Amino acid sequence: MINFGAFQQGYNENEKILASKRKENAALYADFIQSNPGASADEREKFAQSLAGNNKSFRAILPTRSMMESNVAEYNRKRNIELENAARKRKLEDLKVAKDASTYMADLLQTTDAKTASEMVQAQYGSLLSEDSLPAVAAQADRLGWAQYQQDAAPLIQNFQNNPTQANLDSLKRDGFNSAWGDRLIQQYTPVLDRAKVAADAAANAAIMDIAKNADLDDENFFKTQRDAEFAKYDGLLTKEQKMKMEANAQQVLKDRRAARELSNKGKLAIITDDIMSKVGTEGYQTDAEIADKLRLAVEADPDLKDINTTNALTALQKDLIDKREVKLDEINQAEETTIREKTAEALTNRTYEDTNANLEAIENIVKQQLDGVDLEGKNVTTDVNLKVAKISGQVIQNLSTFGAYGVNVNDQATVSTLTRYALEFKKREQGAEIEGAGVEVELDQRHFAQAFDEMLRSGQLDPIEQMAIAKALEAKGYGGMVDVITLGDRSFSAKVQEEIKGMIRQQNDIFGKTQSTLESVGDAAETASTELLSQVNNTEIEDMLKAGQELLAATVSKQNILDLQATGDQAKQQLNKLMITANDIRAEAARLDKLASSEFYNQDRNAVDIARKKAAELVKKAESLEQMAEGVSDMMLDIRGRMTVAPSGNSPDRNAEILPQVVANYAASIQVAMDQASEAGTDLTPDQMAEMIFRLVKSNEDLVPTKQERNRRFTKDVPDYLSMMEMIYAEFGMTIDDIPDKYK
Repeated sequence: MINFGAFQQGYNENEKILASKRKENAALYADFIQSNPGASADEREKFAQSLAGNNKSFRAILPTRSMMESNVAEYNRKRNIELENAARKRKLEDLKVAKDASTYMADLLQTTDAKTASEMVQAQYGSLLSEDSLPAVAAQADRLGWAQYQQDAAPLIQNFQNNPTQANLDSLKRDGFNSAWGDRLIQQYTPVLDRAKVAADAAANAAIMDIAKNADLDDENFFKTQRDAEFAKYDGLLTKEQKMKMEANAQQVLKDRRAARELSNKGKLAIITDDIMSKVGTEGYQTDAEIADKLRLAVEADPDLKDINTTNALTALQKDLIDKREVKLDEINQAEETTIREKTAEALTNRTYEDTNANLEAIENIVKQQLDGVDLEGKNVTTDVNLKVAKISGQVIQNLSTFGAYGVNVNDQATVSTLTRYALEFKKREQGAEIEGAGVEVELDQRHFAQAFDEMLRSGQLDPIEQMAIAKALEAKGYGGMVDVITLGDRSFSAKVQEEIKGMIRQQNDIFGKTQSTLESVGDAAETASTELLSQVNNTEIEDMLKAGQELLAATVSKQNILDLQATGDQAKQQLNKLMITANDIRAEAARLDKLASSEFYNQDRNAVDIARKKAAELVKKAESLEQMAEGVSDMMLDIRGRMTVAPSGNSPDRNAEILPQVVANYAASIQVAMDQASEAGTDLTPDQMAEMIFRLVKSNEDLVPTKQERNRRFTKDVPDYLSMMEMIYAEFGMTIDDIPDKYK
């Protein structure tokens, strides 16, 4: 039987258990929802199913599926609202943090770089600042910081804009501040500087060129000052290269201006020069000083020419003057050369003795004057005199003819007369008595004429040209007088005399030099010549000679050494010649200088004329000093000659042995000249012609011919050995006695 009470009780207990389970499931579901409010409808359904199992009652107390979905939808709605509100709040908070961070970072960026600033911001804000927001913060900080950086740099920026220079641009990058922003600021304003530089280059270039175009060409400092001032305006905007280029361009402008001015001034100067040149050589334009003064005045009249160099112009004018004067000088020299040729021809023509009536009459008259021993009152006086005169006159004429071969002019009547008189006197002196006196008659020979000529030479009784020509020939050949020439038989002396005559004629007539276009150059040349001439005179040597001569003359006649007297006399002759020659040449220079100073060719330059005449006077004084010295030498020679006249003859030397080799050499030289002349004419001397010439030379001066003894029936005598002397001369040509034709043996 069914126990319904127990059943009911059991039912009730079961109900209590089920109710409790349902309550517990409801609580568990509620806890699940509370714990998982965001659970989806499927998750909720699944959990509900896990609680209810297959018990529908358990499931029935739990929300339905639709309720779950509705609850989920509501939850999601509210959740979204909450999330949106939270997100909004969070965003607002993030924005505030980001703003604060941006401001903080912006301040940091003023002095630090972006990386360091970012690190410092992160350290400061930590989690409050999400990594996602860092870029925005950095960007905002950069904007804020950059704006602040520019604001702080505003005075520097303004200063740069007012004066855009590299230095001012560089100042925008402030020390201690963000270098990147400094670079950014410089980069931002660099175009401004570039534009300023372009403008400065154009402006400065235009200004410098304008200065160069208008600067004073004669004031270098003016251009430099203006240039430097202009460059200062653009300090920092112009490079060194730009300045150098502007300078170069400006200097070219200045150079071109100077060149143009110079060209213009040269043209003006050329006109002035041409005008003066057309007048050179005319009155007022005859000296360098006159020309220089005319040029100076013309240049000073034009202000543009105040600093022009007139050296070349003056040189050209002076050269033109020289050229024109040289043309005149050539004309004068040509005339002088004509005169010299005429006078030379005249002087060297007809110098040999001619038997003219005048010469013969003069010789005979002189001979008559020497015949003091003849009785002119006797019955045979005429016959005796005539014979004597004829004989001696014939000897004179013969010796004159021979003497003329040595270059002496024996065709001059005055020379013939004086030479004859002196020769006869020397003959008488040698003989020691008058012509008709007792003793051995002395034959009139070449030595007497040589002594006579030396006396004429010493006493100045010759034509000046002849006198100096002979003196110079003697000096050149090293002879003391014509006695030496005759003694040595030097026929080549004649050619030397002719040469010196030519020189003397040229000295006296070649007044104008061929190249001395100014009187100053003439004076300088005269001084130089006289100095050279004076250097040839040895004053010490002359003084020593005079002292030695006086000592010799002071000795008594009995102790007189004729050899020393002769040596001193010979030396005196040479010194006298040298003094006479030098004095003559210096006087010639003085005379020439004085003549030129008075000539129309030179006398325009009065200052030069005065100087030249003073120099001429000084040269004359030098010549007079030499002539005074020569007088002393001449006086000593007279004393020596007088002493030798009365000196013992026992110590007189035989000079033939000493001088014979020199005589032979001179004769050989004379023959060689004849041979050379014949060769030049295209012929040769025949053996007979050569022998004849040598024989004539040997016979012309028998005193120099060696002697040999010749015996006749009554006595033995010395006769000239012509053959032996001819043999000596032949030996000079490498020939022997066998080469001498038989007729001379």
